[in-house]
Amino acid sequence: MDLVLIEYSLTALSASLNAWYFATYRTAERRRRIGAAVMALVSLGLVVESLALGAVIYPRSGTLGWIWVTAGALALAGSAAISFLILRQRNRKA
Repeated sequence: MDLVLIEYSLTALSASLNAWYFATYRTAERRRRIGAAVMALVSLGLVVESLALGAVIYPRSGTLGWIWVTAGALALAGSAAISFLILRQRNRKA
């Protein structure tokens, strides 16, 4: 498998977890609900972007491959960091 496709797949998976978590986040505080809704939208955007770019760019990944690897790595790093924080918080509550 191509590194670009792996990156986009992992980003979509991680962002899906994040979107689900933030979409189902419940709290009495209005500002936290708004923040969770915004994070859900950002995460959902990453899911759609990763799937779309993976489908469009993967067949042509030979040209300018390093740009796509770098862009994918940054998106993956951000999404994975959010996933890590979510999982750490859930483990603390357990």
